[in-house]
Amino acid sequence: MSEAAVLPRGSAVAHSSEVQMVETGRSDGRNRRAAETRRKIIAAAKEMIAETSTAPTVVAVAKRADVSVRSVSSILAMLSHFS
Repeated sequence: MSEAAVLPRGSAVAHSSEVQMVETGRSDGRNRRAAETRRKIIAAAKEMIAETSTAPTVVAVAKRADVSVRSVSSILAMLSHFS
């Protein structure tokens, strides 16, 4: 289904948050928490690499970012699709 098919009528231009809401089906609070989790994971990994010049483990990043190991694995898997 195209984005145009699911956007409300009368909205020639949708705001990016509206499109994101349509695509993910999640509320704004969940999107904000997910973005914050991603930010924390990436920041923790960057800090650890800068400190040791080696790739940190998933468990170490999870502890530093104060998130679950599954969250770190999920984010890293998503990021690997872009490289």
